[in-house]
Amino acid sequence: MIRSAARSVNMGCMDRIECPLLFLNNSIDWGIEDPKGRPLEKVREIRDKIERRVKRSLLKTSNSRLTSSQKVFLAELAGTFVVVLFATGSVVIDAKMGWALGLSFVAAVLFAGVALMVYAFGKVLMAHFNPAVTLGFLVSGHIKKSQVPVYLGAEITNALLASLFVMYFVGAEANLGANVPNYSFFPLPVIFGVEILVTAFLMAVIFAVVYTKGLKGLSGVAIGGMVDLDIFFFSFISGASMSPARSLAPALLSGAMGDLLLY
Repeated sequence: MIRSAARSVNMGCMDRIECPLLFLNNSIDWGIEDPKGRPLEKVREIRDKIERRVKRSLLKTSNSRLTSSQKVFLAELAGTFVVVLFATGSVVIDAKMGWALGLSFVAAVLFAGVALMVYAFGKVLMAHFNPAVTLGFLVSGHIKKSQVPVYLGAEITNALLASLFVMYFVGAEANLGANVPNYSFFPLPVIFGVEILVTAFLMAVIFAVVYTKGLKGLSGVAIGGMVDLDIFFFSFISGASMSPARSLAPALLSGAMGDLLLY
């Protein structure tokens, strides 16, 4: 627990045998006197000293929250940009090549993008990159209501930037990679239900990663793999968006907004 903490306080124990974990890089030595056997007034003096230092430490932590939010925002920007870029860009590239690369290519590219971003930023922001994940974490109590605008703002903003990048540097085919439900073979209730199902599958894996503290280092593989499987087996039915931001950006910029409400 001490090793994983951002900061630990050594209250004055200088015995490396009895207090070995306190001699770490994240440890701060306050050098507090041992109150054992001291007069009552001295004990109160030591108590007050500890209280003052704790309050100062809490104040510093409170003042650093803005910096933490900025880090989360920037990491969410980068992660969402890459995920949406890979998700939509791979579809555009496949369309430019006459769909010769196929669904395996699209699924594999997105698997790589999601896995890389989870490993790069998962410890900072729990790897959202997706408004559905953000709202799931809000419901489960992993984030506060005040954090939701930060996450959603970053996700939607950079999804749009990713689609702009695809438009100008990759191509505008397939409506910038917008999701397409298969109305030819499936009715709307089935398509809607499948989209709920694939999003639920993704959320289940993400929560498994969170509750196992990283799934023994396989977090990126697990989450990316679930995205890959959802696309491979269900995208021909619903498009397998799994992310409102991923659906919104290409639909909005390409003008293909007829099916946006579904996602």
